[in-house]
Amino acid sequence: MEPFFTIVLPIYNAKKYIKETIDSIMNQDFNDFELLLVDDGSSDGSGEIAKHIASLYGNAKYFKKANGGICNARNYGLKKSSGRYIMFCDHDDIFEPQILRSVYDILKKKKSDILKFSYLTSVVVNNNILKQYENHCFNQCITSTDLKNNYTQFNNFINTIWNGAYSRKFLDENGIEFDEDIKYGQEDVIFNLKVLNCNCHISMFNRKGYHHFIRYGQSTSRKFNINKLEAIIKSLRLEKNFLNPLKAEMKIALTGKYIRSYFVSIGMIHNPFNKNDIKTNFLEFKNELPQIKYTELIKQSRNHMKDVVKIFLFYIRAYRILIKIMGIQ
Repeated sequence: MEPFFTIVLPIYNAKKYIKETIDSIMNQDFNDFELLLVDDGSSDGSGEIAKHIASLYGNAKYFKKANGGICNARNYGLKKSSGRYIMFCDHDDIFEPQILRSVYDILKKKKSDILKFSYLTSVVVNNNILKQYENHCFNQCITSTDLKNNYTQFNNFINTIWNGAYSRKFLDENGIEFDEDIKYGQEDVIFNLKVLNCNCHISMFNRKGYHHFIRYGQSTSRKFNINKLEAIIKSLRLEKNFLNPLKAEMKIALTGKYIRSYFVSIGMIHNPFNKNDIKTNFLEFKNELPQIKYTELIKQSRNHMKDVVKIFLFYIRAYRILIKIMGIQ
């Protein structure tokens, strides 16, 4: 019989964290799942740890493959999966206790294509938690179209994949997989926008089910590569197309978000605008951003002051200031 869940867990050089991550899954009070441990060419011994743990459980499987990046590893897991619903986990995060049973109980009743739940993020510097924040999903059953009218809920859906469960049948029927051209971030956003474009039925669940860690010096999202900037432009384009036509408030929230993402990324290197490839990419980014009138900025300044400030600085070409303030947010 097929398990209810397949949990895909790519592993790449996560020796310090992988045991706690796997334990958070195997210690759930629900066992109708398979755990696929995809070793993406690890060289630090984390693969051996995962292989040993998998040997202790009948519902855990270990696979070793040549390094191909996070999207390639997730696609490998999707091809090997047999569960009714697919869930994902990063190799240094943890599932909260009892979340599998809670998700199961809802999906048995609702039979949604996708379920999304709330999650906690911890920013870690030198093994100390610098700050924490929780992203809340609101309890409701909605469709892709409904998300076009609620940008907060829309962001809670698209930004991550590991705070949810995806129908394997839905993904297979619509040919949805991860974009393997994306190597350094935005892969979750692009995957989820593909999902939304297929007009899915969604259950949103306001329970914290996942603990995500941003570890400075560890995450690929904190390292610069021109591919990161290309991915930002790609997700910006897809998001605009999905939300079209953009209302003024949504236009400002979207623009502020992408200015932040872009300037956080280019702020990782010294004098980014001295590099020709970044100059070319930046011009493409500017052309892709929605056009916003100053009157719209003024009207939205009360409710979206942070975004308005970013957009204003961008318009007056205060790029050095943007790089500086984005680095401390």
